[in-house]
Amino acid sequence: MGETEAIVGLRGLLVPHVFVVIRDLNHKALVGMGFLQQTRCKLDMKANLASFFDDLVILPLFGKPTDQASNRYILVHAQFFL
Repeated sequence: MGETEAIVGLRGLLVPHVFVVIRDLNHKALVGMGFLQQTRCKLDMKANLASFFDDLVILPLFGKPTDQASNRYILVHAQFFL
């Protein structure tokens, strides 16, 4: 359908990225290899963590943020899934 640029907040670090718009997607947004490579993401499945930009930002992969912890999760203006 097209592309759109969104700013992804990674614990206060703002990362612009171009996303492909897909009709009838089950999720609001998905990240692909382009985003993961751009941010130098490393996934640690055992520890349930994603690190970005050579460990500058480390975030939990799963879980629902609470008010106290909301700045520790990957944030965009819509729901966001890895």
